[in-house]
Amino acid sequence: MGSLIVVGLLLLYIVYSKHKLIKRNFYLSVVLILFSLPLSMLMAKFDKHQGYIYTMFAQRAMYYYFFYLLLHHLKVQTNDMEKLIIALGLLHVTLYFIQYFLYPKIIFNVFILHHRGTVRIYL
Repeated sequence: MGSLIVVGLLLLYIVYSKHKLIKRNFYLSVVLILFSLPLSMLMAKFDKHQGYIYTMFAQRAMYYYFFYLLLHHLKVQTNDMEKLIIALGLLHVTLYFIQYFLYPKIIFNVFILHHRGTVRIYL
């Protein structure tokens, strides 16, 4: 779902933007990777008889390259991205510790493993 939002925003920005695009360092590489996605879906369908939906799900990490292109079109400042990543990291650590200290009570619907005297929480 997040990938569709990113692709939608990217398409809207490309269509309606009047700004000059900045130089994209890895544009050709990213386009080649994104071009390989439908090709690999076709190969999986005809060679391995795997459905398109399963292939799209297996390739889900590759769709974050659209996010790379979107960031270039939106011209996000490096400082802003650093602040966002640090804030999300701190939020993740905070939620992890809350769940860890309240362990017998499950707050988040996540995989929790209690084994050999340790508690492992996969947020």
